[in-house]
Amino acid sequence: MKYIFFISLVFLISCKEEKVTPSMLCMSIDVGLNISIKNGQGEDLLSSVTKSYFPFEPMKLYYDINGRTQEVYNPLMDSPRNISLITETSPYRLSVSTYDGKEGITSDQDGIQKGENIAYLKLNDQITDTIRTEWEAGECYFVNRKLWYNGVLYDPIPEVIEIVK
Repeated sequence: MKYIFFISLVFLISCKEEKVTPSMLCMSIDVGLNISIKNGQGEDLLSSVTKSYFPFEPMKLYYDINGRTQEVYNPLMDSPRNISLITETSPYRLSVSTYDGKEGITSDQDGIQKGENIAYLKLNDQITDTIRTEWEAGECYFVNRKLWYNGVLYDPIPEVIEIVK
């Protein structure tokens, strides 16, 4: 009985209340987009059952960082190229993470930063699409406010952008 009391006492003493810091509450929201790609006949160009589809494996994503184009690749991430193929939907979708860095700052007022970023989605050796975003960031958030896909403005940004190739 003494041992149970002693172990319980040690356990209670060792428990600490963890303080929640602002950095624990910070988040990036709306830094990605979902894209479906179809041909002129409405067929899913991300599905291998469609003739002339876009295979996922060779797709690449690039970010324009301070005027330099850099390929996205981090083997430690679940999606090393910041692109995922979602096959649970019909049509299939690409989930693409737009860059959430703050290099493209255009204004900074009252602790709110605003800026622009550009990403390039390489679908294959012949086709590369351009994704431009206007973003806003505070001390504890980052969000895309406007998005242009190949020059077409999406404001507000829809849940899925449907592209016809």
